[in-house]
Amino acid sequence: MTLYAGGESGVFLSRDGGETWTAVTAVPNPRVVRALAVDPSTPGMVYAGTQNGLLRSADGGTTWFRIAGLK
Repeated sequence: MTLYAGGESGVFLSRDGGETWTAVTAVPNPRVVRALAVDPSTPGMVYAGTQNGLLRSADGGTTWFRIAGLK
């Protein structure tokens, strides 16, 4: 089971149900993540709401793109 968590240091990912966590370093300018959502019909599609905008990853968190907010 893949889990995502966000906080003051960016986005973190667990691929083993929460046993271990790694920082997702591809998040542009890591910043406080206020909300995370995974598209239930497309599990690799992840959205991260940050203090400065909205980011999207279409590949499970490997790459991220800003889709709204400040640059």
